Amino acid sequence: MRRFLLMIFSAIAALPLFAQVHEVGAWGGIAHYFGDLNVNTSPVFARPSAGIYYRYNIKQRGAWRSNVGWGWLEFRDDATKV
Repeated sequence: MRRFLLMIFSAIAALPLFAQVHEVGAWGGIAHYFGDLNVNTSPVFARPSAGIYYRYNIKQRGAWRSNVGWGWLEFRDDATKV
């Protein structure tokens, strides 16, 4: 039995191993405006953001990727002291 398992394991280990071809995932975090109106890094107006993606790995170093993201940015003029 041990010899049989060793032979099966050797045959499987000899096969070339391939990475995933299709990948699906999700991400989440916060969206924050930082620009002309907001020159400080105050997280008062930070809002949630999320997204999903699909990636098709063509070869070892190439892939196609599609993303769908959702986020909400907000800032008010009266919140600045400039």
